[in-house]
Amino acid sequence: MISLHHNSVFSNVFPFFRWESKRIASAKSTYYQSRLNRIDSWEKLYILVFNENKFILNTEQSVLFYNIPFGVSQKVIVQKFGNPRHKLDNDSKIKGHEVYFYKFNFYGIVAKCEVHFINKTFFLASYFFNRTMDGVSKEVLDIIVQKYTKDDRFAHENAFQIEDQQKNKLIIENDVDYVLTYLSGDANLYASVLNQITEQDNRKTQGQLLRKEALRKAL
Repeated sequence: MISLHHNSVFSNVFPFFRWESKRIASAKSTYYQSRLNRIDSWEKLYILVFNENKFILNTEQSVLFYNIPFGVSQKVIVQKFGNPRHKLDNDSKIKGHEVYFYKFNFYGIVAKCEVHFINKTFFLASYFFNRTMDGVSKEVLDIIVQKYTKDDRFAHENAFQIEDQQKNKLIIENDVDYVLTYLSGDANLYASVLNQITEQDNRKTQGQLLRKEALRKAL
């Protein structure tokens, strides 16, 4: 039988555990949010979608992340990979944006992975390979060449992309990590990004005009 004293002590201690749990959850969310510094806003998504400064190769093969087509639901991703290590809601910065974080081990080659959704629909995934692992980038690049194209002109490029007939992209970046990003070519996605950027530019311009007018009256 549990005494009243025991219940009283437990009730006093329980708020501490609840607060500590919230603190840990908040720190974890902050950590994963910091991982999104490549794609955490409409501006950065715009740069990724519309950057034409990279060397581009066309392929007749469909660009697919783990043989999963773009546009599937979150349920399909979970059925394929299981529950993610963390789920992040980035809706305050990109409307409808959620990210699932995974880690894969390809027989000794470890890759962190982000799977991105807008309105519960899969549109982007990125692998992050640690460049300190010997030969990883060359091994990955060789497989990409064999799978998508026999053209190795881009072998010495730090940033390039492969595009299929549906405008889906495989973007390769050799930076702090060796990053592979699979991006949907859905025209509706591109239009949505453009609309958001246009709206933000309009709001910024309007804000500048209002500020100047306020200063003009005050000074």
